Amino acid sequence: MALGTAIQYHMPVGIPGDITRMEFSKVEPQMVDGSSSGTYAPGAYGIPVKLTNGLVRKLATGDSALYGFLVRPYPYNGSVGAAAGLGGGVPPTTGPCDVLRSGYIAVKLAFGSPTRGSTAYVVTTANSSTGISGYGSAAVGDIVDSTTAATLNAASSGSAIACGIFMGPPDTGTYAYDNTGAASVAELAYNT
Repeated sequence: MALGTAIQYHMPVGIPGDITRMEFSKVEPQMVDGSSSGTYAPGAYGIPVKLTNGLVRKLATGDSALYGFLVRPYPYNGSVGAAAGLGGGVPPTTGPCDVLRSGYIAVKLAFGSPTRGSTAYVVTTANSSTGISGYGSAAVGDIVDSTTAATLNAASSGSAIACGIFMGPPDTGTYAYDNTGAASVAELAYNT
């Protein structure tokens, strides 16, 4: 949101990976799996992650369960957050990280138009050949709404599993954290 922009209806949901309701959240410190030159490391904040051999990894094709969501660090240390700019920064490829195990978090919505109380899904098998309902291709780890998940699950090469409840419609346009409308951010309730 640009400086000087009036907030007409509501505050923006947040930046992917931000905890939106701190008092209800349970966050655990974990370690990122840095093996294989960081190929298992999560590539963005606010994405679902799994726990393998005691280390946090991004979801891979065919995963059927998730451990939690990668939380954006606060306060910032060095170039991890502040220097990268609002909404920027990349999670570490090794070392400590925080994982939301229960609570509310801002996530990037890949496809769909969820409503308050609707189920959120995470793509576990991508369907890159046909795309989803004309939106394009889904990647493993993308957050989608129930309509998109049903379309993906009906396709022979795609699948998605439930990962939480949407707490309202996503922010788009000038309410999105990037102020361009390119990002669609929604608040998600997750409970293990």
